[in-house]
Amino acid sequence: MLNNRGNRLLALGRVEEVISSYDRALVARPNFPEAFCNRGSAFEKLQRWDEALASYDRALALRPDYAEALYNRGNVKKALERYSDALADYDRALTLRPQYADAHNNRGQVLKKLLQYDQALASYDAALAIQPQHTMARCNASALRLLMTHMPDFRWLLDRDDSPWYPSACLFRQDENRSWDPVNTRVRAALADLDRH
Repeated sequence: MLNNRGNRLLALGRVEEVISSYDRALVARPNFPEAFCNRGSAFEKLQRWDEALASYDRALALRPDYAEALYNRGNVKKALERYSDALADYDRALTLRPQYADAHNNRGQVLKKLLQYDQALASYDAALAIQPQHTMARCNASALRLLMTHMPDFRWLLDRDDSPWYPSACLFRQDENRSWDPVNTRVRAALADLDRH
C-alpha cells in the first residue's frame, strides 16, 4: 500500500514525499525489491546517484533477475559516464527481457559513447523492431545514420571540408566506409583547437 502511494506521489512529481513513502514501505516489508527499485527511481530523479545505486543494488540482491532494476541502474551508470558498467547492466536486462525496447535504445546510446557505431545502430534498430513508434530510438538512429554516412548526398560534395550551402559547417569525412578512427582523431583535434581559442 505504501509502495503504491509512493508510485502515485512520484507520478505527481512529489519526489521527497515519495522517498519517505518507500522508506515506510521498507520498514513494513524489508525484503520488497519493487520498493527498493522505486526508491532508486526517486533518488535518480533528484540526481542522488549514490543513493539510487544503493537502492538498485539492494533490489537486485533480493531479486537478481529484476530487469527493470538492471535497466534503471544502467541509466544511473550512464549518467555517471560509467559506460562499460552501464552496458553490462543493459545487456543483463536484455538477457532477462529481450523485448525491452527502452533498454535496447539506452544500450545504443552507451555504445555510441563508446564509439561502437555499428552496434549502437543495431541496438536502435532492435528497439524500433519491438516498438516502431519509439521516438527516442528513431531520433538516435537517424542522428547516427547522419554521422555514419560514407557517401553523402549532393549538399556535402565529395572533395571538400565545407559546404557552399552550409558555410558554417565543418565536415569530417571518412576516408573509407566505416573507418572512424581517423575521423574521431580529427574531430578531437578540432575540438581541442576550439578550446585553446
